[in-house]
Amino acid sequence: MTSRGTVAALPGTTWLRPWTILLPTALAFVFGDAAVVHAQPAVPTAASMPSGDSKLFLEADTVNYDTRNDVVTATGGVQIDYGEYKLVARRLIYNQKTRRLIAVGDVELRQPDGNLVYADQIDVTDDFRDGFIEALRLETPDNTRFAAARAVRQNGDSTTFERGVYTACEPCRENPERAPLWQIKARRIIWDEKEQVIRYYGAQFELFGAPIAYLPYFQSADPTVKRKSGFLAPEFRTSDDLGYGLRVPYFMVLNDSADVTVAGTYYTKQGFLAEAEYRQAFDNGMFTVKTAGIIQQDRDAFDDDTIDYDNDARGMIGTTGKFALSDRWTFGWDVLLQSDGNFANTYDIAGYSASKRVSEVYLTGLGDQSYFDLRAEKFQYQSDDDDLNGQQPYVLPSFDYERIEQEALLGGELRLNANLASIYRNEDAVTRICNTHLTGGIDPEDDCARPFNGNRFNPDYLRYDGLEGNYTRATTEPRMAQQLHSSRRSRPHADRLGARRSLYRRHVERRLDAAVLRRGSPCQQRRLRRRGHQ
Repeated sequence: MTSRGTVAALPGTTWLRPWTILLPTALAFVFGDAAVVHAQPAVPTAASMPSGDSKLFLEADTVNYDTRNDVVTATGGVQIDYGEYKLVARRLIYNQKTRRLIAVGDVELRQPDGNLVYADQIDVTDDFRDGFIEALRLETPDNTRFAAARAVRQNGDSTTFERGVYTACEPCRENPERAPLWQIKARRIIWDEKEQVIRYYGAQFELFGAPIAYLPYFQSADPTVKRKSGFLAPEFRTSDDLGYGLRVPYFMVLNDSADVTVAGTYYTKQGFLAEAEYRQAFDNGMFTVKTAGIIQQDRDAFDDDTIDYDNDARGMIGTTGKFALSDRWTFGWDVLLQSDGNFANTYDIAGYSASKRVSEVYLTGLGDQSYFDLRAEKFQYQSDDDDLNGQQPYVLPSFDYERIEQEALLGGELRLNANLASIYRNEDAVTRICNTHLTGGIDPEDDCARPFNGNRFNPDYLRYDGLEGNYTRATTEPRMAQQLHSSRRSRPHADRLGARRSLYRRHVERRLDAAVLRRGSPCQQRRLRRRGHQ
């Protein structure tokens, strides 16, 4: 029997024509009848089944029912809508005797969870526990992509991809056939839904299509897992001072809002470096605490006049946090404390290794017409020269406030800016002035060219980049803008009035800088001694 056009069916409804009874029943098995709770979808997914009152719509150019062989065939632009499932194919065959369904030709299956399955042919049992797919391509909403020459599904919860490819990179729009940024090719890929893990056998890692590494076996969490305990990818490191190193991190999920990452790195010269990081999330913010430490085995690998050489036991603790106190106020911090001024930089501690950084605690507020910012800061310069870190200032506090009143007196706009900054240094930051010309070097000793005769540095001058002691400045600046109309012109123009008031307070320590005295010329030394005794 043959029919043409579009039909709609409600699973369980009685039809007068034989083919309309069997076809909806078969497709209900394929997509998972609401009454069969153990039915599985076509590919690994956690998609929900359609509700019991969902209607099934089948559209095809021709639908044929073979009563002798119990075979239903739909051909020509086959489209099926069942709940949130949508299937498109050129041809659809259901054999009631063998209880297998086959979709052939440019098959596309869209699932409720957003997964898209493309294939040349799908052949599965009607309970979808077993079957195989030819020329499979799978795309998930989070850009995870699988491709395989053949995929086999077994036991309703395990899919094996033969000659599979896995990547999380989108294809190039201009040239979709071009290899992605990275991908993993494997002889066999097994996706185990029950254990939520993907296993790769004979894996080859490729970068821009070029192989860079090979592993006989490894495994990773499947895309449905957002956080799972286990080892992370190892990292290889190398350094002249530290030697060769291998870092192995392990990630532990404590609960839905907290986790810990511990890592160990063994360096051939300096020994074992231990790291640990704790992260905790709340409804209004989150914080992290990170610590690391090492007992150095070979201090002689460092220059003997550096801070790296001076310590055997070294370590750090760092913490960050940010909390929304309300929809207008935010409180946070980013603080690094370490045994010396260069540990995190030397051992490349993630998040704290920058040579220039600021440790701070802050409170900010943003109103409809105002802004508030209060901070306590410590500037840090991580270097093997301990003097440079000691010369960096504290800012206790830094305060900025701005407010705008749009309906001030006389119909104008009043803007108020206020600022307070108090800077403290433990040590002077002093640079000697070159007596000839600069050569472009980084270190002052290398930057100053040697003259043919006379002093290399000017004996009469020093440049103070920062003074030891306290320096405080407070500034207020009210400003008013008013729209005025000229008697000769109809267009308004703005008249601005403003005033600025600043207060300064300075307390500078007057004491000898022994390091400068040792480096300076005789004239410099005498001048510094006179200043020190004033």
